Amino acid sequence: MKPKISMILPIYNVEEYIEEALESIINQTMGIENLEVIMVNDGSADNSRLIIDEYAGKYKNFKSFHFDKPSGAAGSPRNFGIQKAIGEYIMFLDPDDLYTSNACELLYNTAKKYDSDIVMGTFELFNSKKQWQHPLFIKSSNKMFPNKLIEPKINLKIEESPELLMAPAIAVTKIFKSDFIKDKDINFPEGMVSEDAVFAVESFLLAEKISFIPHTVYRYRQRENDRNPSITQKPKLKFFQDFSESRKIIISLYEEHSILKYKQVRYLLDLEHLIFKLSQTNYLSYERRVDILDTVYWFIYKSKDFELAPNDIGTKYILDFIIDKKYNRAFKLIYIKRSKMYRIINKIVNYLPTTKK
Repeated sequence: MKPKISMILPIYNVEEYIEEALESIINQTMGIENLEVIMVNDGSADNSRLIIDEYAGKYKNFKSFHFDKPSGAAGSPRNFGIQKAIGEYIMFLDPDDLYTSNACELLYNTAKKYDSDIVMGTFELFNSKKQWQHPLFIKSSNKMFPNKLIEPKINLKIEESPELLMAPAIAVTKIFKSDFIKDKDINFPEGMVSEDAVFAVESFLLAEKISFIPHTVYRYRQRENDRNPSITQKPKLKFFQDFSESRKIIISLYEEHSILKYKQVRYLLDLEHLIFKLSQTNYLSYERRVDILDTVYWFIYKSKDFELAPNDIGTKYILDFIIDKKYNRAFKLIYIKRSKMYRIINKIVNYLPTTKK
């Protein structure tokens, strides 16, 4: 019998997390008999290989595959999984994260009921101490997200609801109709971090029927193990090289499809994300941080080309310093921006009354 959902997991050195991720699949309210689980080991050097083979031996619909050497990012194992998938729909799970117990049932039932190409849910972040929601999905005064995603949306084209593109561009909170992904030949860039962003944008731009449900379907782990951080938690030069290349692809996708303009929908959000990632580089040498800024300089300079400026005054100064190649000043302000004192000062400034002249 054809499975309702094919789940694809790219796996690389996650022995301390992978069992919890797989158990979140086994505990789905939909029932694992309706699922196909494709586990693709991307050349792991730890015990991940043995763990997924054990699950494949225990459950007939769990399938393990092994690459001889690491491909460099999740794109290649995910594309391999898409080729192998036989389910009606496809979902993606990163092996250090978790599904909520009813994630598959909620997403599948919505997709099936409305014959949607894509259905997106919300996610929460968590670590050993707390869990929290992304500000796009909760009622708040956050100025970066004036158009909240808190109400259901059914079978819209992306131009009818462009705020869907303001959500983090990740594949893991969504279910995709298999025929849609395969007929449109949508794939992940390979060997590149930020592959999710390209896949999510292209699929949204091509889909005829996109639905959104305001239910948490995914739990995104913030790793606390300094010995095994994710590439996005302790970014190196390659992360920023891949960010740069992925944004070039994404900008070209917006231009190719001519539905929406990247600068209006997403640029400032990606810019804030980039600056946050720059704030995580203080463990690197100054020379390597200069290499990083040279790599993303073109993207930051786009703020002048697009004639866009962020609301936050600190970010404006950071952009000016980088554009003027005053990198040392830029980094000092980037690290201050991340500090608790900066957030307190910025909150006070934002709530000061406006003086009329």
